[in-house]
Amino acid sequence: MELLSWPLDSSEVDLLTRSIDLAVELTHSQIGYVHYVNPDQDSIELCTWSTSTADYCTAQYDRHYPISQAGIWADSARLRVPQVHNDYSSVPAKRGLPAGHAPVLRHLGVPVLQAEAVCLLLGVGNSESPYSQSDVQIAQTIADTTWEVVKRLRQHADVRARLDLLQERQHVVGLTTWEWDPFINRVTWDSSANSVVPGFPPHADSWDPVRSILDGPDSRRLDAVLRGPQDGAIALELTGHSEDGEVQLLLQGYWVDRWQGRDRLLRGTLLDVTLVSAFEQAHEAATHDVLTGLPNRAWLVDELDRRMGSARHRAGDSFAVHFIDFDGFKAVNDTYGHMVGDEVLRACAQRLQSVSRRQESVARFGGDEFVMIQDGPVTPQSARALAERIRSSVAGDVVMPDGRQIPVGMSIGVAICTAADLSVSDLLRQADIALYEAKRDAGGVTVTGWS
Repeated sequence: MELLSWPLDSSEVDLLTRSIDLAVELTHSQIGYVHYVNPDQDSIELCTWSTSTADYCTAQYDRHYPISQAGIWADSARLRVPQVHNDYSSVPAKRGLPAGHAPVLRHLGVPVLQAEAVCLLLGVGNSESPYSQSDVQIAQTIADTTWEVVKRLRQHADVRARLDLLQERQHVVGLTTWEWDPFINRVTWDSSANSVVPGFPPHADSWDPVRSILDGPDSRRLDAVLRGPQDGAIALELTGHSEDGEVQLLLQGYWVDRWQGRDRLLRGTLLDVTLVSAFEQAHEAATHDVLTGLPNRAWLVDELDRRMGSARHRAGDSFAVHFIDFDGFKAVNDTYGHMVGDEVLRACAQRLQSVSRRQESVARFGGDEFVMIQDGPVTPQSARALAERIRSSVAGDVVMPDGRQIPVGMSIGVAICTAADLSVSDLLRQADIALYEAKRDAGGVTVTGWS
């Protein structure tokens, strides 16, 4: 939960350091590492060692450490499953460690996979007692969560960079401001007008440069708006052509009174919509899951934070979080492969969307876990009714294009949030505990309230 709430404006190194320190602490280890596997799948980018390791590890940062030279500590990358070596020092074929690495007596390593490729390795070592399956689960959970947050940091940084560009360089993104005085038919343009209209002449004071590139119908639409009532706001989507091809523009403005006299002025902006569309697409990519098209975990955390803030200001308000896990999904991947598994997830996502109503939002939390937000007011009875509706509508066989029928079952943990002063992490943890109880009961629904 701490990692899920990691500040979006922080660095990846800080995140990785905190993640491996948590893994070391929770597995009672003495050393730890977290490294990226490069897209070539043949080399490792040695990134970060735990704080405790840094005291006596002098291994240097290396962007392309060959997997072929790595010892059995990198078997989690080769075999794509967690690896435990409780007697690491006695393994005859353990091979090498990066130069300057701390001595290893015991070792536990886990991989993170995405789209059939290994993208991250996390490992801990030298625990006082042999590593157990519980330690494997802890390390894998931290590794998976870390990678999800890394992707979120990168998406946020990309959107932030685009937004900074919009704010700092108007002319780069094709935005200009203007003011029109209809009494003297004079337009005052800012200096970035030539970034919107190619070949915009210096010191132009009319609409002629815009009209010159507009298609005939759009030029007449502009004239009609300018001759219209001097009241309210205007918004026109305009199409034109320049030497570089088609131009899509958005003209927006609003009427204001002059400081003196009774005449009115029209002020507004002219925007290259193509670049704005690209920015919106970047934002969409940062907040939506590529596989299913649903909102992703980053969107979910922000949405829950927004709803909880609203609930604090409306006494008696409530909503519910339905944590949905598809039972036995790992067996689907193991039996049929990840391509089939992806098709099953897409089908399940579509079913969840079809069963959700306008007041309910669906997001993919990660892996085979989804979340549905139920708007309030919510009672334990209404929350259970929705959960049962989800199970009856979504669970069941998924029929593949080749006719194979893949069984899908599910467990649902529900946490009801009232106007209490709690964090998103607390609410998700409560829903996760309810999900664990539902899975322990061999699949079903568990509803818990938080007040």
